Amino acid sequence: MSEQIYFAPSEMALTASEAALKKSKIPFRRLLVLSILAGMYIGFGGLLVVLVGTGATGLAYGLVKLIMGLVFSIGLILVVVGGAELFTGNTIVALAKAEGHISWLSLFKNWTMVYLGNFIGAIFLALLILLSKQYTFADGAIGEVMFKIASGKLNYSFISALTLGFLCNIFVCLAIWLSYSSKSTGDKILAIIFPITAFVALGFEHSVANMYLLSSAWLIQIFDASFLELHNSSQITLNQIFVNNLLPVTIGNILGGLFIWFAYQFAYKVTYKK
Repeated sequence: MSEQIYFAPSEMALTASEAALKKSKIPFRRLLVLSILAGMYIGFGGLLVVLVGTGATGLAYGLVKLIMGLVFSIGLILVVVGGAELFTGNTIVALAKAEGHISWLSLFKNWTMVYLGNFIGAIFLALLILLSKQYTFADGAIGEVMFKIASGKLNYSFISALTLGFLCNIFVCLAIWLSYSSKSTGDKILAIIFPITAFVALGFEHSVANMYLLSSAWLIQIFDASFLELHNSSQITLNQIFVNNLLPVTIGNILGGLFIWFAYQFAYKVTYKK
């Protein structure tokens, strides 16, 4: 009989349980460094999304969104294969709490540290883009798209933003879940690409991606106000960033992640316990 070339869902559930516990036990300093890296990696995906959106007005809307999603996949590929810590994926740590391995305090400490680390990484990358003047490329068209994307993310109602965040993290956590079926790096990458492409193409909201996309636009308007005037870009505020987007999207991301992880825990809980 030939060897099975993938892990079955029952084995994936065991991997998820082990991953949740391991993530909950990462030492503080290492967790912070890995979280900062993840914030930067997701920001790299955001950079590519902006690039693809620049000058693409003549193409079909769906095609542009599909390509945006495809290139954004690099963010989660770098996180999963490279071993960084991403807030949306770290909703899996709730499994360790559900199984009685950690306390509520440990769970919230992990989530808080990863969230803050992701934010630091996103802002660090945004600062690098500001210093590099990359947003002025293509006669400023890159920056214009950055502001267009950022502004569009600030006009949802609270419920709409929360729901878009919920739907987003279903796809993100599915990508991570599917990667647990893989026995090779290539298979892991393929497992990630399609769910991530889907969530971006469908217009769902990812809190860490928004940390970069929104903070980069905000930093440009603070330190290069003339760019806004020259390119007629809309001004954004910190209140809009946090209240209109990050708060509801983060809540939605948490709920979407818990939905996926606990659905599979329930489905495979007998094998889980073994």
